[in-house]
Amino acid sequence: MKKLNVDRDLQFIYQSDAPTMTFQGEEQDFKEILGNLIDNAAKWANRKVYVSVFFENAQLHVRVEDDGPVIAEMNRLQVLQRSGRPDESIFDTGLGLAIVKELCGLYQGHLKLEMSGISGLAATVVLPGHTVHVKPVNIYHCI
Repeated sequence: MKKLNVDRDLQFIYQSDAPTMTFQGEEQDFKEILGNLIDNAAKWANRKVYVSVFFENAQLHVRVEDDGPVIAEMNRLQVLQRSGRPDESIFDTGLGLAIVKELCGLYQGHLKLEMSGISGLAATVVLPGHTVHVKPVNIYHCI
């Protein structure tokens, strides 16, 4: 993501409570979830994108925050729909968060949008920690 946004001079900050956490699911699904969340945050960020990953109550939490504009609570459901862009002047397919929401559902997880602690949007994915599939993915290598 840093390479895709080199012209914007964004700062990507990664935080995790353990460097060896793994996602028990399809690697491509996790990369799609994380990639869409970070791409969306980078698109709207002014300067910073925070990515934090942690386990809580046997669940994997991935939180991506940006310091861009705030999406009003009443518009957050709209951005979870396909082509539900909050600002039509920004070129965007409007699919990213909808894809994340659908993938979370496949793993009996969910996506939550709320105001970030740094002013913009915070998107948090919560996935069951016991989902078993083919190959664990090292989360740090996806960023």
